[in-house]
Amino acid sequence: MPYTISIGRGPSNDIIVNQPAVSSSHAIITFAEDGTIIYTDNSTNGTTVNGKYVRGRSVYVHEGEIILLPGNILLNWNTINSRNPYSTMRPQREEPQPQPAPAPQPAFQAVESGVVTVDTPVAPRRNTCGLLSLIFSLVAIPLYFIPILNVIGLILGVVAFILGFIGVFRSPRGKAIAGMIISVLFPIIAWLVLMTALGMSIDGF
Repeated sequence: MPYTISIGRGPSNDIIVNQPAVSSSHAIITFAEDGTIIYTDNSTNGTTVNGKYVRGRSVYVHEGEIILLPGNILLNWNTINSRNPYSTMRPQREEPQPQPAPAPQPAFQAVESGVVTVDTPVAPRRNTCGLLSLIFSLVAIPLYFIPILNVIGLILGVVAFILGFIGVFRSPRGKAIAGMIISVLFPIIAWLVLMTALGMSIDGF
């Protein structure tokens, strides 16, 4: 009598794989009394069996062959055979041994207990508007104090303020806030300096 093992993301499967790319009812492994093993893929994203892509069809497999689910999830034959009444590769009892030093993480994670949680690395967030606001505001500082170029400085300051205002609503906000403060503060300082210099020159006449 054939015996089947279901694999998928759904809670009713014999082997549950918590990976978004794995279908709810991803595949079925059928074991026959004569030792024949059939892997039937019912998924959307398919399976890689011994380096060959399988999707929506059945293929013959042998114990120990590589079955790779989407997301680089490697099915562990110890897990499969623990549910196979006809297996000749049943895992044997092992005596406890000292734990070795942690090894580097592999490119894939094998299914040991029937449930796998895959941690996807998250890239650090960047606030591009805040960075540009800070850069423009710093570039505009020397232009404020040059009468011929202060108009360009004011334009850069306005752009920096707008970018900083947009960047305030994103994280991280530090550069955006700094850009807004500089773009507002230094034009005022430059105006006061120029007015003071102009007043001194008028008094000189």
